[in-house]
Amino acid sequence: MTGLVSSFCVAKKAVNVPHRRGHLEASATKSGSVCFSGNHRFGLRLDRQHSGRNPGQMTAAQTETLVYKITTSGEWASAIAGRTFTGSADDVRDGYIHLSSEAQLSTTADTYFTGVRDLVLVALPARSLGDALVYEPSRGGDLFPHYYGALPVALARWVRPIPLDEAGRPDIAATLLAEAGA
Repeated sequence: MTGLVSSFCVAKKAVNVPHRRGHLEASATKSGSVCFSGNHRFGLRLDRQHSGRNPGQMTAAQTETLVYKITTSGEWASAIAGRTFTGSADDVRDGYIHLSSEAQLSTTADTYFTGVRDLVLVALPARSLGDALVYEPSRGGDLFPHYYGALPVALARWVRPIPLDEAGRPDIAATLLAEAGA
């Protein structure tokens, strides 16, 4: 699903914006951000071959970027058995696997997974997902990572159970802290 936007900025210079419809105009800011404007529908992909770097060369920040999937342990166990994660019922309905950045995790968890037991958090290196990973406008106009295709489970950097707090909300902070201390 793509969204209609009038402008947005990204803090990385290494950006390529393939779009399905419309026209984009790009401009650099003094801070080094790249801003795009226009009235269009688009998907955003981080470009690994840009800014004079050798093809395939990436910055340290790009190699460490993780995206996350919240799913049930049962769905993940089925994915492990089949070696690929094809998504939840919502993912299948929408035609892509819904992912979140670290900054988006808590809101995603509270909005869609409150009261759901037996959840796991799957961390995936964004660079390993290739061109199938597309950042598209979603809730509140934020750019969310969406994965188009069957996700090989071997790409998961780590998988952790997500405890629920006393109100039944997934405790993302505790999950991330547990991983950091591992």
